[in-house]
Amino acid sequence: MGYLRNEQALQPRCTTTIKMITINEFTSKLKNEFDEIEADVLTPEMRLEEALELSSLNMLLLMAFLKTEFDLNASSKSIASCDTITELHALVTEGQEK
Repeated sequence: MGYLRNEQALQPRCTTTIKMITINEFTSKLKNEFDEIEADVLTPEMRLEEALELSSLNMLLLMAFLKTEFDLNASSKSIASCDTITELHALVTEGQEK
């Protein structure tokens, strides 16, 4: 991160306030992002591959979603290591804490 010189001290150029997202909010955002998901079907315990039908295209869409919504640069490998929606949520919240 770059810094701007202040008369008193070096200060970060920008600061981002990150709101931690609950699993229910996260699940709701996923439902809104992926049109083919039936609204009442997606649950935190659901297997990620099953829920999002993780084709190559959907993996790219998911990566873009995570970057846009959460400023998280998740690799396809790190996403694929998540078995459930809950594990994907954990990846996001851990990424936000860094």
